[in-house]
Amino acid sequence: MKSLLASLLISAALIGAANAQGAPTQSSPLAAQSLSIPTTAGGTALVAANPTRRFLKICNAGATNPVWICPAGVTPAANAAGCFVIAPVASNVTSCDPFPAIPGLNTAAWNAIATGGATNVTVWEYP
Repeated sequence: MKSLLASLLISAALIGAANAQGAPTQSSPLAAQSLSIPTTAGGTALVAANPTRRFLKICNAGATNPVWICPAGVTPAANAAGCFVIAPVASNVTSCDPFPAIPGLNTAAWNAIATGGATNVTVWEYP
């Protein structure tokens, strides 16, 4: 419960920062990819670093399993320090975490691990 609350507070802060600094002006992403994230120890590469990326949106399209995402250099694991949880789909609404124009956060490489079973994740990159 504490990690869910922490994730919600972090997400709210990130969204507020995005609004303060401006969302991407391009309405469609430069790149989009959909991956099946396994429960393999050590995680899976989700998106490579991109120093020109202005905005990153990562969504859990799975119906039952949470996905934990971490910046490169942090080993993905449930409740691991430095990792964020993206909840599974609820009431047919995909659960997403936006990473706004905060230097180093939106441009970083990210890794992921699913808990409870493999789940699909979609990543949008905005220039």
